[in-house]
Formats: sequence, C-alpha cells, structure tokens
Amino acid sequence: MGRPINKLNEFHKRFCAEYVSGEFAGNGTRSYLKVYPTKTPKYASIGAMAILKKPQVQAEILRLKEGAGLTDKFVYEKIHEGMNAKVTTAFRGRVIESDIPDYAARHKYLETAAKLLDMFPSQKIESRSMNIDIQIEKLPPAELAKLLTGMAKQINVNTKRKVSVLGNGENQDGA
Repeated sequence: MGRPINKLNEFHKRFCAEYVSGEFAGNGTRSYLKVYPTKTPKYASIGAMAILKKPQVQAEILRLKEGAGLTDKFVYEKIHEGMNAKVTTAFRGRVIESDIPDYAARHKYLETAAKLLDMFPSQKIESRSMNIDIQIEKLPPAELAKLLTGMAKQINVNTKRKVSVLGNGENQDGA
C-alpha cells in the first residue's frame, strides 16, 4: 500500500519552509538546491517547478506564508508604501530621507506588483530591437501614447494580456 497522496514528505516540508522563509525565499531552484544540494541547477529548476505544481505543496506554502503574516493584504500594503519611496542617504550614522522620489525603488516595487498580479507572460517572448530615432521628450502626450500603443501591440502579438500605456486601464481607442 502506497502512502497517501495528500501527505507531504520530509523533503517537501523542508522545501516549503526554505521557499517561504529561507535565504533565497521565493526562488524555487535555490530552495531546491538548499534542501537537496547534490542536484545540478538545471535539475533543481525542473524539480522545483514540479514540486511547486503539487496542490499539497501550494497549500503548505500558503499556510506558512499566512503564519508568517505574509497575507495578500500585507504584501499589497508594502507595495503601496514602496511606490512612494524617497531617496535616502546615510550621514554620520543617521538615515536621512529626502523629498526626492526614488524611481529605482519605485520601479522595483512596480515590477514586483506586476509579477504578483501575473501581468508578465509565463512564456518567454522573442525579443525584438527597435531603433527609435526621435526625441521622445519633445512628443506631445497623445503622440507618445500612440507610439507606445503601437509598440505594445507589436510586443503583445504572442501574449493574451493587452498592455495599457495610458495608465488608466484603457487603450487609446477606448477598448
């Protein structure tokens, strides 16, 4: 008689703990290697993907996150705080926050939010390079929106999600 399907083995429990709160939290490959160090990174990546698809592992990860206070509400509050980040400097042992927006930090928070909301396609998209030989800063907002919408349409040919470049959830044609 085999063991019950819903039961996590010791390896899965250690993997879940490492994935939620370990040194490389959120990184399946690194978590797999930490728990099972004899495997190669390529094998670890495949193994981590397989483990993360298991419903009992997903349930355990959710349980551990909630136990650590990492609820969706908490994460979204922190992302909102980060979107208002200001440049900070250390001076004589004190941290001083300026009134200057920290765009690098804000970008990282925005990127994290997009990942959490599954806004990035799960499949890799063929990258294309485009030469834009215009001075973007001199374009009127409507022209810039039109240019970006056209570029987004070219990029999104292979994806299901449409990208809004106007920031209001709508494309220029109101769709």
